[in-house]
Amino acid sequence: MFRVLYPKFFLPLLVSGYCALALAEDSDYLTKLDIPYYDESIRSTDAYIAERCVLDIYYPEGKSGFSTIVWFHGGGLKNGNKSIPEGFKEQGRAVVAVNYRLHPKVNAPAYIKDAAASVA
Repeated sequence: MFRVLYPKFFLPLLVSGYCALALAEDSDYLTKLDIPYYDESIRSTDAYIAERCVLDIYYPEGKSGFSTIVWFHGGGLKNGNKSIPEGFKEQGRAVVAVNYRLHPKVNAPAYIKDAAASVA
């Protein structure tokens, strides 16, 4: 019984994985770095916002209709920097990697405001 279920279960996974790789190989990707997500009037009055509140966008060039992942780095709200994980690259989708202000320079709800502003 296991031998009968095994190919039926894995064949769709193999086919979908192959299709995703084929789609990814057909695209060129662009990366835009350090895009501020707060208005200039806020950035000009707060140096820490100007420094930390930026994002990177990695996306397939010349394509439309792709999905987008918004990625907030780890670090327990105390450390870390934006990066685009290698596992998300060349998968036919865009990735937005967000930096945000960190503790102890700011406290909650500053992190939540940064997350909302970056997505907006």
